[in-house]
Amino acid sequence: TDFSSDVENITAQKLAHLNTQVVEAESNRVEAETRYKQAMALTGTPDMLDSIPEVLNNELIRQIKSMEIGLYKRMSELSKKYGQKHPRMVAIESELNTLQKRRTQEVSRVINSLKNEYKVALAKENALRAALAKQKKETLELNQKAIQYGVLRREAESARYMYELLIKRFKETSLTEDMRTGNIRIVDGAEVPRYPVKPKKRLNIILAIIVGLVTGIGLAFFFEYLDNTIKIPEDVEKYLNIPFLGPVPLFSTKSKGDIEDDTNSALVAFHSSKSTASESYRGIRTSILLSSAESAPQVILITSVGPLEGKTITTANLAVTMAQPGSKVIILDCDMRRPKVHKLFGVVRDQGISNLLVESSDVKRAIFHTRIPNLDVIPCGTIPPNPSEILGSTRMASLLNVLRKKYAHILIDSPPSTAVTDAVVLSKFVDGVVLVIRADSTVREIAKNCVAQFGTVGANMLGVVLNGVNIGRDSYYYYQYYYYYYGEDREKKKKSRKQRKSKNRYGEEV
Repeated sequence: TDFSSDVENITAQKLAHLNTQVVEAESNRVEAETRYKQAMALTGTPDMLDSIPEVLNNELIRQIKSMEIGLYKRMSELSKKYGQKHPRMVAIESELNTLQKRRTQEVSRVINSLKNEYKVALAKENALRAALAKQKKETLELNQKAIQYGVLRREAESARYMYELLIKRFKETSLTEDMRTGNIRIVDGAEVPRYPVKPKKRLNIILAIIVGLVTGIGLAFFFEYLDNTIKIPEDVEKYLNIPFLGPVPLFSTKSKGDIEDDTNSALVAFHSSKSTASESYRGIRTSILLSSAESAPQVILITSVGPLEGKTITTANLAVTMAQPGSKVIILDCDMRRPKVHKLFGVVRDQGISNLLVESSDVKRAIFHTRIPNLDVIPCGTIPPNPSEILGSTRMASLLNVLRKKYAHILIDSPPSTAVTDAVVLSKFVDGVVLVIRADSTVREIAKNCVAQFGTVGANMLGVVLNGVNIGRDSYYYYQYYYYYYGEDREKKKKSRKQRKSKNRYGEEV
């Protein structure tokens, strides 16, 4: 058998040609089968059979339809003169029935022709598939024989090559067996190296520096990507789409020796009026009062995304800054889960919001005056079992209407909005909502959900206060708070530096 490349090419061409014919036959069979099944599916609805292309293009059916149209037209004209049982009308109906029978017979003939086409296409496809399978089998057998032929041919060529090589070596040995020649010679003399080949210290140091820099930068970007908290004002505008009212720097809330009265040291706007935090609260106060072009909001709800974000301290210090110009301000402690306003101002909470809303007590009994001029407080009162229902009652709206007549600004401290629904319930009674977010702590998605909750009830979002920001030399807010060195804090820093300089190297004061 000749296993030349021409034979293999011819076999491959035959196989490819048969495969192409099988594909075409399968396509024709599917097309014929589709037309036939479509016609069979429409057999029960004679009116829909006209949509079949073969029926639609049939010349005889067209003529029958034309004749039917003429008869219907003639019947319409005669119906104006004669009744339904008139001989001429009966004759026309008889002709119409005859034409409909002829059309039905012709449609059946078309469907039978579609069936025959489908059977012919199926038989052709099966025949081509059988021929293709036969050709594949012959091709496989031919390939196996070609493989065996190739193996035997390579073995024969290898044996011939070894035989020729042995003959050549035998002749060379016969010629040189009496000659005394050396087969060793110096190709290149060995030399002592001047420097070690490995390790290459300079290259290793450069690679270490490059890899260290790339790895460090990559890890920095990776950790930044993993950090999904809100840190700077751009994050507020980008992810929450509400105004940014201002930042509040970190400050200590522990008691200090220079506080003479019994008010809480967290009221930094009262105790340290020239500090950075006080300036921040005054800036936020200005942003809130100028948030509306018509009039400043009177009733303001202050809430946070989650617990421990500083909403109560923010409420208290904002109230202090609003009361300092002489406006009458009152704080309502509506956080009936974890009330803290009474602790900040050193008042009792026996009478408060819950007593006013449940027992209809006198408002004057629940109002407590603080040591801060123009600032009053209504504590939460007795903690009820159903705070949301009480805060959302009509009595709450009535209480706010009464207080609106007496105070210029009303600040409401509410629970975190993601924990309970109290803040969302109260938002329908107020002029605006201020959201407190702790920098580098509050997750963006949770803050977005919080803003969305207020959006569903139509609350007026005044903006966001970014609490607990770092104003160190390397932070984002360093230059914004550069005046930190010109206020009360600068004097304290100077004093502490002088005290440190007054000590010798052994720690003893000079």
